[in-house]
Amino acid sequence: MSGREKSYLRRCLELFAATMEQHHGWRPDYAGLEEKLAPIRKGDRDFSYHDLEIIQDRRYWDFRQFWRFPDESEFHHEIDTAAATRMLRALPLDEAASITRLHEAFKSIQNVSVVLRFVHPEAYGIMSAPVEKVLEVRRGRTEVETYRNYLGDIRSLRDHHGLTRAADVDMALWVLEERVLASYKDHELLAGYRGDSFLHRLRAVNLLAGLADADDPLSLARATLEVHRGLAAALVSYAFERTLRRGGADERIKVADLLPLDAPSRGLRLRHALTDPERPVSRDEIMDLIELTEELERKQEETT
Repeated sequence: MSGREKSYLRRCLELFAATMEQHHGWRPDYAGLEEKLAPIRKGDRDFSYHDLEIIQDRRYWDFRQFWRFPDESEFHHEIDTAAATRMLRALPLDEAASITRLHEAFKSIQNVSVVLRFVHPEAYGIMSAPVEKVLEVRRGRTEVETYRNYLGDIRSLRDHHGLTRAADVDMALWVLEERVLASYKDHELLAGYRGDSFLHRLRAVNLLAGLADADDPLSLARATLEVHRGLAAALVSYAFERTLRRGGADERIKVADLLPLDAPSRGLRLRHALTDPERPVSRDEIMDLIELTEELERKQEETT
């Protein structure tokens, strides 16, 4: 990891309070809130609904600007405080089951994430739209699964960048979104972000994970055409060559006979053009090769 890559998220973290004040008009006191809830983590007292009132105290931040906790009677109807205390103290053990149960009680995954972030800042962060956007968080089948994907991302960034806590990553990424990705107004941080290959790789994996079911290269080429022409070109070129070579040299000759006389040579010209690093990638050429390859595959299926 380069010095620039190592330092820029730390700089984002240092700018968190000031950036929140600029953006929302109030300065957060997250450290004070962590201190108020530390006895729960340490086992010195039980969790109670009063802790939710502490979290909503405007001396620390304006929680109600973003979310709402269920009222006290509704909360106690869903879970007793003894059970909530046991789960909070045990985390991150039995994490999936505990977060699922807490989600039922708190009514939203954002509410759960707020509580976990202030009780266990070393392992948890607040799930918010700006940070989700930075990470391109993989969507799960449930809100809990999506949150756990998010936790995996911020924990891996915590470890890679040598930050102390997952909550620090959460705050740093919020600043990154506000000062860089949403505005490009901090060029020093922008340079650090551009050099962060670890974060870029994580974002790419998250984005492409949604295409995992589309394992056919032609489907992937269509899916990526509007966002990354170079990737779409590589995928369709591979698909065309694979189709042309299917069955070996003899089959390749047969395949050529399935199409109009100029089709195989036209496909080869298109593939060559799309993989030429000296020329821009053309959307029309990608679509031409996709359609030609699909026609070739259909003809192959008709003859088998």
